[in-house]
Amino acid sequence: MDAKSDKWIEKPALRVNSLEAVAPLLKAPGTQALVKAYQDHLDHTAQTIPVKRDFNPLTLGRWVSFCAFLDVRDPEAVVYRLVGETLKERFGFDPTGRSYLEFVPDFRKPIALRAFEECASWPCAMAVMTEQTFESGRQALCEAVGVPVYENATDPRASYLLFIDQPFDMDRYWAMRASKMRYSSLLDRYFIDLGFGTPSDFIDMIPAPDA
Repeated sequence: MDAKSDKWIEKPALRVNSLEAVAPLLKAPGTQALVKAYQDHLDHTAQTIPVKRDFNPLTLGRWVSFCAFLDVRDPEAVVYRLVGETLKERFGFDPTGRSYLEFVPDFRKPIALRAFEECASWPCAMAVMTEQTFESGRQALCEAVGVPVYENATDPRASYLLFIDQPFDMDRYWAMRASKMRYSSLLDRYFIDLGFGTPSDFIDMIPAPDA
């Protein structure tokens, strides 16, 4: 589910040096809650990336319905393993077990794969700002934050990325939630340093301003 446009331009991804630095840039309460919970874990474990058994998404409370748990163990595939109820409503079905790439235009699939691979291999976190268009024709500015999670502490790269994807304006979103999402236009991407670095040469393709 991506922008329906035939005009695209390149846009370099931005870099942020810590979760604490990205927190003031976030507008959605769920993404803010995820950043806080993840930072709390890092603070209590001397910057150790969490393993799946030690990081419970249920601590995010009501915002867990906006979560997606993506399996990135295969560098050539990204699979939905758990999907929150609100995201299922936005899709209009349950994408659990399906490939993320099913919902990405062919020319953007390599970009999407590389973004997930960067997060898994450094490891680093990622924030993405989008404009989502719904079947009703209404639009919502949204942000998604993804953080790496390991299967085992000794693994060489992260196995999963835990995302929250949420509109800026929750009151407006709840009023239109019965309408399914048609497509999503990427506006900005930030890679967030967790103490291990971030990519410096990542280029996105985004819809041209007049598209």
